[in-house]
Amino acid sequence: PSNYLSVPIPRKSWTPKPCNLPKSYLNAKDVVKNFKVRPDDVWFLSYPRSGSTWSNEMIWLIGNDFDYKTASEKSIFERFYWFEGEKINPMFELEHFNHLAHLPSTRPRFIKTHLPAAFLPDEIWTVKPKIIHLHRNIKDVVVSMFHFMKLLRQVDDLNAFVELFMEDGIFITPYHQHVFEYLDLKKLPNFFYMKYEDIKLDMKKTIKDVSTFLNKTVTDEQMELLVNHLSFSSMKDNKMVSADDIIGDLKGDNQNNFIRKGVINSYKTEMTDELIIKLDNWSQQKAIEYNSLEFIQ
Repeated sequence: PSNYLSVPIPRKSWTPKPCNLPKSYLNAKDVVKNFKVRPDDVWFLSYPRSGSTWSNEMIWLIGNDFDYKTASEKSIFERFYWFEGEKINPMFELEHFNHLAHLPSTRPRFIKTHLPAAFLPDEIWTVKPKIIHLHRNIKDVVVSMFHFMKLLRQVDDLNAFVELFMEDGIFITPYHQHVFEYLDLKKLPNFFYMKYEDIKLDMKKTIKDVSTFLNKTVTDEQMELLVNHLSFSSMKDNKMVSADDIIGDLKGDNQNNFIRKGVINSYKTEMTDELIIKLDNWSQQKAIEYNSLEFIQ
């Protein structure tokens, strides 16, 4: 559609490309594009399975002055709203999109999305709310995505899944277009970029940086409490971030968890050397194609 070619995004010589989305998105595209953005919104952007739930819990607690009481009573999905959730995913029953417009204006809204840049509301680029983008090693993303789809009984072979992923045959592909477009925006003053691997290696630094970005302060005691709260063992047992209320019925007898390992480079225990080389070569080729050599990892 023509309105996707005139997105007021601060990029030069940019032509948005198609994205693999469910047909149900066609019925929602206009209301999504025309969504009213607020200046004090906090938007979280990431490719699926990049560590968004874990990061959302951290960001929400920092942004809400470490309100652990509410965090223990309300699911992260009722605190950090998935913008396009019910518009494109039939398994997602929470009406986030319609609810967002009616939230009181006295507190910032925390909104996450997996949509590419061109598919976001146009006001994202004119109202300029705070934006946080999370990026993760593609090989860990692929493995995590595979296990998530296996959890939903949609795939069962990793090699076949990688082929499908590389052919842009799954949800929210092409992958590199999604990531590179956001990487190109990370120097905007209202844009905060973080890597999953950096968070894992130095969580305290990330907490400090996010706090600064959100104009919040964090004491040493608050820091220690949050680090403990965000530990893998704590998150895995936390029903407020487990998504069991959303995907439980779809799992059937599958006992795998929505939150799996919470470690970096877990792909090394699941991918063959041949598959790793294949994905690395593919990513290098795409990095050159998109002129994003810094992306190569």
